Amino acid sequence: GEEDQDYDLSQLQQPDALESECVKVGIRRLDERPLHHDHQYPIRSTAPHPGDIEDFIYEGLKAADHDPTAPPYDSLLV
Repeated sequence: GEEDQDYDLSQLQQPDALESECVKVGIRRLDERPLHHDHQYPIRSTAPHPGDIEDFIYEGLKAADHDPTAPPYDSLLV
């Protein structure tokens, strides 16, 4: 039941009081914007007409291969 879930609701009512306790070096909150950007990624252009679809796919593949934030895919799933 609810009796075994003993929450301290005062923390929810005054979240600013706990902010100094929650701050850890090297860890940022996910609900806040970063203070600065480490990387600027190039903006991909759209293909001007369907005849350049091969170039469009190649540009997307090249951008994905050079994206440092992409997860490493070590295996091929078929």
